[in-house]
Amino acid sequence: MSKFTSKFAQNIESMLEYMEALGRSRSSYESTLLNFDRFCREKFPCETKITKEVAVEWMQKRPKEKVGGLAVRAGVLRRLCEYVNSIGGEAYVLPEKYTGGKSAFEPYIFTGEELNALFKAADKIEPEKNNPLKHLIIRTVNRLKENRIENGCK
Repeated sequence: MSKFTSKFAQNIESMLEYMEALGRSRSSYESTLLNFDRFCREKFPCETKITKEVAVEWMQKRPKEKVGGLAVRAGVLRRLCEYVNSIGGEAYVLPEKYTGGKSAFEPYIFTGEELNALFKAADKIEPEKNNPLKHLIIRTVNRLKENRIENGCK
């Protein structure tokens, strides 16, 4: 017996079986789809298609939800809708960048000279009245990092 009970239960179950046949883990989709199924059963009990309205309502950011969680929900819903469309059904597919896409973060790689200057600066930190061990902790942590770098570790 299926855990899914909304009007989309059959499509969700067949998509999970399809994913398993492709060698993917059912569990990576199932918990999100159970939540989607419950959402549809409660908010759209008569809806027989995953419309734009259903998708957009489902994608409302939840309190305390991080962007990564929202992106996971969008990805799972996108896969479900693509699957439904591929088997002849009709479903609204969220745009790829619906949750904003990737972060614009670009890491900075320190040069050897910059790292040496950083380690030397850490060695010059003086003890503080409110935090008497701070200078020792910073020196120790930097020594550990310095040793890892010298040994070719990241």
